Parts: sequence; structure tokens; C-alpha cells
Amino acid sequence: MPDATRCAAARPRSAVYCDRCDLLVGLDGLRVAGVERRGDGVLVIDAESPPGPVGCPECGVVAESAGRKVLVLTDAPMGGTPVRVRWRKRRWRCRQDGCGVRSFTEQNPAVAAANKALTARAVAWAVAQMRRETWIVSD
Repeated sequence: MPDATRCAAARPRSAVYCDRCDLLVGLDGLRVAGVERRGDGVLVIDAESPPGPVGCPECGVVAESAGRKVLVLTDAPMGGTPVRVRWRKRRWRCRQDGCGVRSFTEQNPAVAAANKALTARAVAWAVAQMRRETWIVSD
């Protein structure tokens, strides 16, 4: 049985992900690869999608990996602590002749809209804060 007290930060990079970390962080479709607290107090979560085949969004042919690129997103605070997510997004190439897509990067709207700097839950948190702060209570 694996050591149930170890988390993703204590595991070697090649080890399996920590289900408990994934559950606590709650980034649908992504796995927690590490967590650290910066000197300024910001909590930084390293997240990535697990390995596996992906089809081209246009032709459906299994794409070839082109590595990963890191996207830093601002997330909703956790327990009053500012949070950033370093998402190691997978990049892909389509090798199908005649396909209009040459390369593409994984997208996950449950985590963040394409080309945005905020996670979906950071947007929801900000909207909730605005509603709460502008709510008028009459006597």
C-alpha cells in the first residue's frame, strides 16, 4: 500500500498524483503536481492534465505531443490566502494531411476560459464579492 500520508509535493515527479490534493484543490480535469507558498504569502499550485491521447479538434485524429507551456492563472483565495495556478498546458500537433489545424493547446473551460488570466472560480468569486458589497439592505 502506498504511503497514505504523503502528498504531491513530497512525491517524486514521476510518481502518481495525490488524489487528496486533487480533491482539496478541485480543478476539474487537472491533477495537482505540486504546491508551494511564495515569500509574499501567495499559494502557488502546479497543475497539469494527466498523460493520455488527445484527438485533433478538427479531424479527430490522435495528435502528437508538442510538449507543454505554462500558463499562470489567478485563482479564488483559499482561506483568505491569494492563490495562483501554474497550469502546465499540453500542446499538440496534428499530422493528418489536409487538416486545417497544425497545432493546438489543450483547453478546459471548467478551469479557465481560453486566453484569460483568471480561473472560472476566481471569476465566480469576484462576482459574488461585488454582489455582496453592493447589496442594499433596507430597514
